[in-house]
Amino acid sequence: MKTALLKDPALPTERVGGLGVLERQLFLLRRAGFERAFVGAPRPDGRLRLPEGLELSWDAAAGSVPAPYLEVSGRHLVRLAALKEASSGGPARWLDESGEAVLAVVGAGADRPLPPGASVRLENPLRGGPADAWLMREAVKGTDGFMARHFDRHISLAVTRLLLDTRVTPNLMTVASTAVGLCGAGLLALGTYRFGLAGALLVWLHSTLDGCDGELARLRFQESPLGGVLDFWGDNLVHAALFLCLGAGVARATGARMPVFLGLAAAASASASAALAYAHSKRKAASRAASGPFFAGVAEVAADAADGEKRLAAVEDTLAQRDFVYLLVALAAGDRLGWFLWASAVGSPLFLAVLLWLRRPRGLSRTSEFV
Repeated sequence: MKTALLKDPALPTERVGGLGVLERQLFLLRRAGFERAFVGAPRPDGRLRLPEGLELSWDAAAGSVPAPYLEVSGRHLVRLAALKEASSGGPARWLDESGEAVLAVVGAGADRPLPPGASVRLENPLRGGPADAWLMREAVKGTDGFMARHFDRHISLAVTRLLLDTRVTPNLMTVASTAVGLCGAGLLALGTYRFGLAGALLVWLHSTLDGCDGELARLRFQESPLGGVLDFWGDNLVHAALFLCLGAGVARATGARMPVFLGLAAAASASASAALAYAHSKRKAASRAASGPFFAGVAEVAADAADGEKRLAAVEDTLAQRDFVYLLVALAAGDRLGWFLWASAVGSPLFLAVLLWLRRPRGLSRTSEFV
């Protein structure tokens, strides 16, 4: 089904999550695969940001829309997954928790409940209200580690809220968070306790702010291949700088040469892992449409793979998360950055070895999101 009718739009020019309500609804329809949308209201005055590839007809009545089409309540925001499911199904109506029809295929048959949280009713005030909270939950990735999910995201979402209605773009946020991380890495190279702790805290701040670019992109529908590449290589540039500068800082503090080589080993292994993941994602991206976000993927085992291979994949997914930064801060506070350096010099080559093993031709099936 390629046609939708957005019925009775409510609060069309009010803004929520960095976009006008009507703009957000139309972007959701386009992301769900619709090519034509009829809007049951006149076009609002003022400039609208509209999705490419969506043909629009304004002030439309239900009788003027050629069947088959999906009728979408203009008084709700709906999850993308629910829109896709409704557009591919047979005649039915999907109801929210209050029993109000949110989605309906023309010639609707049985009523079906939407999954809990799949929609939210649009009511004033939007800012700080239920719709705003619902959108913030939608902005969170499902691949966060424990600390990122329970701590970092609260901070990054608070920053994102402040930036949504500004001119700060996701790519600008990526550059800013990368600069913070590089400054932190540079402080670690000075080899003193105070600078080491300050550097570790800046690296943690980079890791936290690094979530803002994705949140801004998802909430504003500004994902792009360039943004994904910038985010991927920005993160990995900070990781390489962290290991190199940490090695230099520990060497300066102890007067030994070994920390320099440990830092080089960790940085080289981390960079090789990043290059493998990038090349793998480039090959996968070539088989998809050129638009949309860039996914730098790591190998994911097939469903029928051996248990040992599945366990290694689970270990690799854990290592790819960024909760390690809390260990960096804790060891910096305890004046034990050398321990983190040794762990990195061992862990980064192991990560590379696991990645190479998982990427062998046997047992591989698809990629998983890494950025």
